Amino acid sequence: MKKLLLSGKYIRSLRLRTLPLSLSGVILGSLIAAADGFLSMEVFIFAILTTLSLQILANLANELGDAQKGTDTAERLGPQYSVQSGAVSVDELRKLIEVFVGFSLCFGFALVWVAFGADWSAMASPSFYAMLILGALAVAAALGYTLGKRPYGYMALGDLGVFLFFGLLSVMGSYFLMAKELQWSLILAASGCGFLSMAVLNLNNMRDMEQDRRTRLTIPIVIGLRNAKIYHTLLVVGSQLLFLLFVINRNGNWTSFIFLIFVPLWVWHITEVWKREGESLDKLFPSLSFGALIQCIILGLCTFLF
Repeated sequence: MKKLLLSGKYIRSLRLRTLPLSLSGVILGSLIAAADGFLSMEVFIFAILTTLSLQILANLANELGDAQKGTDTAERLGPQYSVQSGAVSVDELRKLIEVFVGFSLCFGFALVWVAFGADWSAMASPSFYAMLILGALAVAAALGYTLGKRPYGYMALGDLGVFLFFGLLSVMGSYFLMAKELQWSLILAASGCGFLSMAVLNLNNMRDMEQDRRTRLTIPIVIGLRNAKIYHTLLVVGSQLLFLLFVINRNGNWTSFIFLIFVPLWVWHITEVWKREGESLDKLFPSLSFGALIQCIILGLCTFLF
């Protein structure tokens, strides 16, 4: 197992380029909590470890599910992963999935435990159990995206899952674990983050739609490529409007609007999406993923500092 983890070929299955985006919601929610005087570094560290474990678990489960259902073939336009290339066997991948299920559950329990005082009195709080249940649902969602008899990622429901877990739960959950309360305006920031996460998934689905239509349903397959590009545009533009409404609601001064420096990047991104299709769309992934992370950090910092 150690040798496998250190293998460069295995690293492909971790899909490292997806990890920055998974951090966006936790960082944004934590910085908003810090702005309201509730920052906890212990909670922040365990939240980061939990979200990274969940993202890697989802990536590994996605690869296993696609391999079992024949979705990943030599015709796949995106990066080639470990099972597809023959570097890792299906049994080895299953073992790795078990490891990251363990990581997700352990880090998730530690996150909730430290958030509620790290002593047995924490178990008297209904919120303690509610957060544990949400954590268990996150693990189930990571596995159920492509695994099982009825994976929701094969029924055009992946976008909804991404919005719920990498948008609402990520931002609002990290804030709640620090503050033990919620503000309605958090829905705006969380939804904006969720829209950007959905845009990343939609970009992948537009790239793979010709191959995917043989084995699965995705939003682009259901509505067609042109409408998928309209949907993509609405997600990116909608994220900026939601962030803007969040800042306005918090009565921020002009410095709070610094996050809008990313608007030219998103204009360029949308323009390129409309120009491209197929494999060429994959080249837009890094700018979207890293751009979303950096914008969420800047939005959080502006909220905290100003």
